[in-house]
Amino acid sequence: MHLPPIGQLPCLKYMKILGTNITKIGPEFVGFGVHKLESVEVAAFPKLECLVFSDMPNWEEWTFNETASVSVEASTPLTLKFLPCLEKLYIYGCPKLRALPLEIGQGTTRLRELHIRGANCLRVVDDIPFLSDCLSIRQCEGLERVSNLPQLRKLYLGVCPNLRNVEDLNSLELLLQTTDMQEMSSQWVPQLRDQHRHLHHEDLDVYTWRWDREKPIFMTKLSQGSFSGSLVIVDSFLFKTFIP
Repeated sequence: MHLPPIGQLPCLKYMKILGTNITKIGPEFVGFGVHKLESVEVAAFPKLECLVFSDMPNWEEWTFNETASVSVEASTPLTLKFLPCLEKLYIYGCPKLRALPLEIGQGTTRLRELHIRGANCLRVVDDIPFLSDCLSIRQCEGLERVSNLPQLRKLYLGVCPNLRNVEDLNSLELLLQTTDMQEMSSQWVPQLRDQHRHLHHEDLDVYTWRWDREKPIFMTKLSQGSFSGSLVIVDSFLFKTFIP
């Protein structure tokens, strides 16, 4: 079973793929195929701004150009662009997905938000240099590393019990984590703080939070080496990001 080749729809801006039983998304989804092109520049999903994958229990692999073959004149270089206008990417309830495609890091120059929840086989989120606003990761039990996100400003983490390495987030301004993450994050929060102080000459904002369905989100600010003060924050973005 494959998804249809819709990557060449010129005006598509929002797409949600929900509840399919596919195991792989490959180059056939991009829609290049094997054919001769008049242009030397080809874009997959040229106008797509928001992409959502949800409730895909058997999805394991996502690639763009593993076997795609596009022919032009031999003397003409071909440029392939993937998701050049993508701003928001959501991956929810895809427990078998093993990795994000390399093109997410190489071609999505406008990517602002990446939200991942329930991707238990995903081990690494890294090398996405253009991700600029926020990364939200929840309920990803196999996640081990988050790294090399140089423009990322806000990081939200919850129920990622094996996350042992978070580094190279040079622009990070805010870390928000659930209370269950405190012991594991003690391995890498000090390094993030030191890096932030070295680069920006100020402390990194680090908060823990717990959610009570009957009350607002309760958050505590973690100061250097101890807890200091508490805040009750009601914010529409936080609700959208963390509340199922």
